[in-house]
Amino acid sequence: MKFNKRWLLLILFIAFAYRAPTLDAPIIGEHSWRQADTAAMARNFSENGYRILHPQIDWVGQTSGEVECEFPLYPFLVSLLYKIFGVSEIWARALSLLFSMVSIVFFYLLVRDHADEKTALWSSAFLAILPLNALFGCAVMPEPLMLMASVCGVYYFSKWTRTNNYWHFGVSALLIATACLLKIPCLYLGAPLLYLAWVRFRSRVLWTPSLWLYALLILAPVGLWYFHAHRIFLDTGLTFGIWEYGEDKWGNWDFVLSWKYWNRILLNRLAHRHLTWFGFAVFLTGLCLKRKNKKEWLFDVWLVGLVVFLFIVGRGNYIHNYYQLPLLFPVTVFIGKVYARYFHLPIGRSAASIALIVVFVVVIITSTINLIKFRKRENPAVSSVFQLAENLKDVSNQSDKVIIITNSDPTLFYLAHRKGWRESLTSLPLESVRKRVEQGAMFIAGTYGKKGLSDIETQRLDDLQNEYSIIAKNDRFYIIRLVTAK
Repeated sequence: MKFNKRWLLLILFIAFAYRAPTLDAPIIGEHSWRQADTAAMARNFSENGYRILHPQIDWVGQTSGEVECEFPLYPFLVSLLYKIFGVSEIWARALSLLFSMVSIVFFYLLVRDHADEKTALWSSAFLAILPLNALFGCAVMPEPLMLMASVCGVYYFSKWTRTNNYWHFGVSALLIATACLLKIPCLYLGAPLLYLAWVRFRSRVLWTPSLWLYALLILAPVGLWYFHAHRIFLDTGLTFGIWEYGEDKWGNWDFVLSWKYWNRILLNRLAHRHLTWFGFAVFLTGLCLKRKNKKEWLFDVWLVGLVVFLFIVGRGNYIHNYYQLPLLFPVTVFIGKVYARYFHLPIGRSAASIALIVVFVVVIITSTINLIKFRKRENPAVSSVFQLAENLKDVSNQSDKVIIITNSDPTLFYLAHRKGWRESLTSLPLESVRKRVEQGAMFIAGTYGKKGLSDIETQRLDDLQNEYSIIAKNDRFYIIRLVTAK
């Protein structure tokens, strides 16, 4: 079977088909809280000025809304599209889709350089169809840009080690710095980069000035941004929790070393959610294959770097399934190796080819089913938060400050285009509400959630209804006007 660029174009077409159906989806569904914060930053840039060093969110409280976060390049780029085309999530999703497609192209080029054409095409094919990669490949999140910057940065560094072309050197440094600015755990990319440098320079790797310059070009902007971001936190008290150690993202070593953690990461997440079990079995088979040359070891080292990332950012990986997206780069290479070695045409002459094509078809079917399930959650008709946002827009003005009853989820703020405070009923006695009213709060809004309200939450809500005017209430949500009832 002869492989050529037409197969890559087919893969890109399939990738587009898997991602494009959500281009016009509202900010609800899978990880809507993360998408809402990102979309809010973009909208605030477009409304309040294009100040990339001063990102703002909607849960402002009494502050300016400036927040400590990763470098907001993605929402800033989205805001520039808003300036041209108008504010609509479709442009944010289209930009993510573009980054996702570019990732596949450069991933193909990188694998082709370090393995072979067949492995590159099969690896890219799996990257295109795996369900969570497709889902987040059109999400209003910085992940698609981060993944693109990562794989492109490694690709151009690999080219530099072979060509000594300093244009490749500079582009790679810029891209890797971008990835680390977007997500500081991307420093794990030091593992594959160091391996490529060792292959080129061997024992001179620590004594090569260009490598030290490369490290400086990455670490300097990263250090400067996160220093600046922390100063924002000290000023406003608002943060995405990027430095929270122990319980949120980093550390907690006893938990990371537990079976509970690895069962969730390897079996529930990687095997079930990302690779759909059949792909996971092929991945394990690929790990056992003999490496043909030292260039192929790049993906082993890349995988090791990501395993270290799983240890260090334990809580983050346990809570968020999109944290494992970078694993798909080396993992799909091992899947591609199996297909490149054992899949042959015509299929009927090889039991291995039959088995592999069955696996591929099953992965396609499973991915499609999973994506349909995810996209059902993006239906406004079944979203209590979306319906509440529409009601809140009807009864309030955009300038009205609102108390949102939520578990740190900013989705309602974004959908209603309102600003205010995030609170929980359990920690919101009447005295706290009265204080918020003095600070300008006009409404309280919340949903009952899937599990309903606890006894203490029910009591707090009754207290609020007795003192203030409830203007909307059904079995899904409520809105209270913070004006003393007559």
